[in-house]
Amino acid sequence: MWFVENLPKGATGKILRREITIPTSENDHVTMAMRNSVPTGTVDRNVTQHAKEFPTMTTPDSPADAFNGTKHVVDGLSVYCVDTAPAATTRPTVVAVHGIPESSVAWRDVAAAVGDSARMVIPDLPGFGQSDKPSDYDYSLARQSRLLEKLLARVVPEAPIHLAVHDIGGPVGLMWAMRNPDRVASLLILNTTMFHERFRPPPMALKALVPVIGPRTVAEALSRESEFKRAFLRPCARPIDAATLDELHAPYRQPDACRAAALTWSAYKRGLPEFVRTRRALPRITAPTTVLFGARDPYCTPASARAFASRIPHARRRLLDDVGHFTPTEAPAEVADELISLVQQAK
Repeated sequence: MWFVENLPKGATGKILRREITIPTSENDHVTMAMRNSVPTGTVDRNVTQHAKEFPTMTTPDSPADAFNGTKHVVDGLSVYCVDTAPAATTRPTVVAVHGIPESSVAWRDVAAAVGDSARMVIPDLPGFGQSDKPSDYDYSLARQSRLLEKLLARVVPEAPIHLAVHDIGGPVGLMWAMRNPDRVASLLILNTTMFHERFRPPPMALKALVPVIGPRTVAEALSRESEFKRAFLRPCARPIDAATLDELHAPYRQPDACRAAALTWSAYKRGLPEFVRTRRALPRITAPTTVLFGARDPYCTPASARAFASRIPHARRRLLDDVGHFTPTEAPAEVADELISLVQQAK
C-alpha cells in the first residue's frame, strides 16, 4: 500500500483504485543523483512502463487470495510460511524472500497484485515475523539459505519456482538457486547485492558488526518504535502508509525479534565466502531474469544492479527513478508487473 502524493507526472495506471504516475522517458538513459555520485546507466525503460490495473489489492473492501500461512517444523524450528493458493497446484509458483527488518508482510501487496496469476509462497526466515527467534541460532545468510532449501523441499517439492528476492533475501535465495538451478523457472532481483565492494551498509548494520556491544546496541535501538520507523523510512523514496509501517514494526515489540535482526547483521561477515562462490556462479543462470532496482537506494545502489545484469546472461535491467530500497513495499505494482511478465515469459 502506498500513496500517490509527490510522484512525478507521467503515464497513469491504477493501484488500490487510485491514480498513480510512473516516470517515463523517450530515451533509455537516466542519470541518478545519490548520496555520492552514481554513474549514468543504460536501462530498459520500454517494457511495462505503465502500471497495470490490479483490482485485487489488499484493502478491506477488496480482498485477494487469503494472505495466510502455516507453521512448519524445520531443523527443530517453527518456520511460518504464507501460501496464497496451496490448493491451486496448476498455478505457477513464486517464492519470494524478504529482507531486514522485514517479514512476509513486505510482500503482501505484491501478492495481492499478482492475484490468481501465480501461487505465492513467502516464508518468514528464522528470526523474523512469526517464525522462531532462538538466541543460539546461526543467523548467517548461508545458514538461512540451507533452511530455506529444506522448507521448500516440503512446501514446493517438485514444481518449478519463480524466485523473487530482496535485501538479505537476495543472498539467501540466490545461494539456493545456485544449488538448485534446474528448479529456477525465472528470477526477479530487487535491491540487494552480492557485491560487498559496492554495498553501502545501513548504520545499524555497521554498528552490529562491533563485537558484543554492537548487537546489543542495535537490538535496543530496534526496540524503540520511533527509531525503528526512522530507520525503515530513511532509505525510502516513496511514502509508506502508517498501517503498513505498524505491521512491519509489530514483531519488534518483542525483544527476541530485535535480537535476531541484530544477530543477522552481525553475522554478515561469516557469509562472505559463500557470497563469493555464489557470485562466481551467476553466469550459469539460464532462466529469464529481471534486475529491478529502486534508483534512490542509498545502500544497494544501481551499481549493484549493473553488476548483476553484467554477470547474468540476457538479464534485463530496469531502474525505478522514484523508488528507494524497500522495493516490494514502495512499488508493489511494478514488482507484481515484472513477476507476471517473467511467469508468462517462462511458459
